[in-house]
Amino acid sequence: MAHEIKYPTQRTYVIAYTDTTIFNYAIVDPDQVMNTGQPYIWTSLSEADWLQELLDVYNTIPEPPIK
Repeated sequence: MAHEIKYPTQRTYVIAYTDTTIFNYAIVDPDQVMNTGQPYIWTSLSEADWLQELLDVYNTIPEPPIK
């Protein structure tokens, strides 16, 4: 099942994953659209919750964006 987040009303933090592994994580702003073919998606409006989920569940810390 594909998932889409289309022009959210506020910044949305996303983790896309399968049964066993994280596939992608992203930040989707109100002027953006995000699609993923992964079967599961976790979303939050809180950056702190998103970071904690990545660390606790996936042992992952996002790298800073490339400027």
